[in-house]
Amino acid sequence: MPELLTSDGVRLHYTCSGPDDAPRLVLLHGLGSDGTAGDEVIDALGERLHVARLDLRGHGLSEALVDPAKYEWFGRAAADVVELMDRLGWDDAAVAGGSLGAATAVAVALAYPDRLRRLGVFAPAFGAGPDAGNPMAHTFFTNVASMGLMGVLDVLESLPEPLPRHVIEDARRNWSRQDDAAMRACVTALADAVLLDDLADLDHVDVPALVVGHHGDLLHPWELAESFAANLPHARLVGFDSSADVTPEAMADLLANFVTDL
Repeated sequence: MPELLTSDGVRLHYTCSGPDDAPRLVLLHGLGSDGTAGDEVIDALGERLHVARLDLRGHGLSEALVDPAKYEWFGRAAADVVELMDRLGWDDAAVAGGSLGAATAVAVALAYPDRLRRLGVFAPAFGAGPDAGNPMAHTFFTNVASMGLMGVLDVLESLPEPLPRHVIEDARRNWSRQDDAAMRACVTALADAVLLDDLADLDHVDVPALVVGHHGDLLHPWELAESFAANLPHARLVGFDSSADVTPEAMADLLANFVTDL
């Protein structure tokens, strides 16, 4: 099982797939998920890309950190990605992710611009300033800290108008794999995290960017995706009516075309 021991002594799990000589991509998952959530996308990619998937701190098979101070969002997460690239011998790569992974990818772009070839921001949940720049996301962090991911899922299933079945099933599949204490510590740290002070700071990201948003997603508002695309100098914005429209095949084609487009 491949592991990275970070410079601050935390064990992180990662996997690699695809030919060594294919274009490189670091693919990052969202909160309450892990690298295995991308299995279907990796299968659909086939031999087109060389992909490294990192289980972010506290997630998946990475070390279950129960001390919020060990997360240090987002500077430490960006350093974790770069240390993984160092471990793999990659001088640069495309870095992309969804939700929490999207924020981590942005943090890499801001802190380590020389290591980034392309930036993928999918379903962003973190904007600028305190409270994640997104009141709904901040409320979600508070609820997870209080009742855990599975407790939140129970509430979501009991709503008079529950979320679509596929959303609930995806959440249960991903959230049930996570360590409860680690997730509570993670969101406690996220509640005080600031990704960037102002979206205008994205003007310094001088690489091609792909921004993907979903209409009607309260936790990942379409307007936030629009704002990222408007502030990234070399961005392309792709919109889907819902997350159900983002099939593994569609995401694999988006990723492959974006990473390999010259």
